[in-house]
Amino acid sequence: MFFTDAAPGFARELPLTIDFSSGFYFHREGGGLAVGGREQSLEQLAPVATRRLPALADLGFHSSFSGLYELSPDRNALVGSAGAAEGLVYATGFSGHGFQQGPVIGEHLARLTLGLEPVFDLAPFAVERFADGASRVEFGVV
Repeated sequence: MFFTDAAPGFARELPLTIDFSSGFYFHREGGGLAVGGREQSLEQLAPVATRRLPALADLGFHSSFSGLYELSPDRNALVGSAGAAEGLVYATGFSGHGFQQGPVIGEHLARLTLGLEPVFDLAPFAVERFADGASRVEFGVV
């Protein structure tokens, strides 16, 4: 993710905007913009970014950061109870979705840990889906 210098030519309230065909995204970050995509350097991102947002070519960049984007092979979370290790519950592979889904997943894991019946079926998120060939690919991952 890369951060531009001040971007006064853009609306003050600017929603997260994503080009799903390329993975390029941008949103307001303070007085500038935060931009990113699948590319690992600004030099690689620039042609993709300026194709979708030509005004970026006129902005300077002052900082960046990178981190892991934790994903399972089908890009969906892994949630469940580990059969081989009694009492072990897991919830991983969310990446950006974890913040959105965290409260309900926490409630589900608490119920599993306490031996209570889950409120809804999260079997589609069990790790066993890969052995069963039942994975479901999510294509809208940024």
